[in-house]
Amino acid sequence: MKRKLIILLTLYILFKIFLNYQIIQTSIYHISLIFFKNIFPALFIFFIISSILINYGFVNIIAKLFGKFFCLVFGINSYQTYILIMSMLSGLPSNAKYINEMLDNNLITIKDANRIILFSHFANPLFILFIGLNKPHLILIAHYLPNFIIGLFTREKTEYKKEQAIKTSNKNFVDILSTSIISSFNVLLSVLGLIIIFYTLSSLTNSFILKYILEMSSSITYIVELNTIEKIKAMLVTGILSFGGISVHMQVFAILNKKKIRYFPYLLARLTHFMLSTLIIYFIY
Repeated sequence: MKRKLIILLTLYILFKIFLNYQIIQTSIYHISLIFFKNIFPALFIFFIISSILINYGFVNIIAKLFGKFFCLVFGINSYQTYILIMSMLSGLPSNAKYINEMLDNNLITIKDANRIILFSHFANPLFILFIGLNKPHLILIAHYLPNFIIGLFTREKTEYKKEQAIKTSNKNFVDILSTSIISSFNVLLSVLGLIIIFYTLSSLTNSFILKYILEMSSSITYIVELNTIEKIKAMLVTGILSFGGISVHMQVFAILNKKKIRYFPYLLARLTHFMLSTLIIYFIY
């Protein structure tokens, strides 16, 4: 039954594409420009740098500097702390890539991964600051703060213990750089494909709610251009940044393919993030 529904839905979308081919062509061109102008330059360099840093034991430095504090506040280990800090700096869907790398290197457990994914959902800070609305720093605060609240409420009692230091890679720098570039490019190529699919779907509907739910980038562009009160636009933008859109959810779980990451708790965390961030921006904007 499920397969038949997927086939019927796919055929229906294909039919709509044929009827609206010109719109689809323009949409794909438009979202590709946005991706290569805004998303790719920011994430690509961060992905490469993070891979190099992991190979050279930067996690050990993070552990020494922040491990004890983050363990006390959020009940997470040093490796989860690295994921949280790097996700704050680089933005979505980098948290999934860092979690995936940590799992592949047996540095965290599936339980650790299922926990940290709940509150490492951060949009790129530069993207927020240049979003095109007044007082972007307030949007940044309203978006970041709920993650920490979720981290506190999902906290598990744990004692700080010094993790075994990660050994630096024996590979030479050229090999590490080459592997990092290929890995980062493959992840971002998958991200681009998902963004195009969901942007295309959103362009086929006239429903603002569906557009809002499906794809984050197009929704934010649409909201910023609305002729309405700035505070309402700030609330809508903050909400979609915090929920992420189905496209972002698919990007995260595509990167974590074959890993036993539970979607339902992640979805509940994003809905909570959405409500908290919208309330915060309502009071502080």
